[in-house]
Amino acid sequence: FYWQHPQTNKYKIHPNTPMYKNGYICNVTGYGAGTTMLKLSNDGKSITEVWKNDQIDNQMGGAIWQDDVIITSGHMSNKNWQAVDAKTGKTLHETTDIWKGVVITAENLLYCYSDKGELGLMKYDATKGFELISKFRIKMGSQQHWAHPVIANKVLYLRHGNVLMAYKISD
Repeated sequence: FYWQHPQTNKYKIHPNTPMYKNGYICNVTGYGAGTTMLKLSNDGKSITEVWKNDQIDNQMGGAIWQDDVIITSGHMSNKNWQAVDAKTGKTLHETTDIWKGVVITAENLLYCYSDKGELGLMKYDATKGFELISKFRIKMGSQQHWAHPVIANKVLYLRHGNVLMAYKISD
């Protein structure tokens, strides 16, 4: 065991998977704990904290690391969708077009599924910010809108309760 970096929140719940890219580890944690970027040493035996941003506290919707930007939504501190500079931790752009939730990406598009049952398609551009392309409400199914969408073979699969929906997303 070489290193550890505690990032606790009040419920000790950590459903988001840390992201790794080019020697850096980004860990997004909910309940106000925020996001931390760590630099892994060349031999992997130690880490250095590069930055911490308490406003990026996604509970369980994950994040994506697109180029030099971390994209996710907040949970308690800031419920907006946020694009954060992966090098500095500074928020670059925000949007309230879709409520907080889950994000996945395919072909440079963001598929955002909100806790309130909206499914939205957005683009992100480093100079222009977020652009909402379309959104609609998921009406089938029951209970919380917490399932993570999956994309396979140009089909987006979305579960809500005991209902599984499939949407063709490309020709």
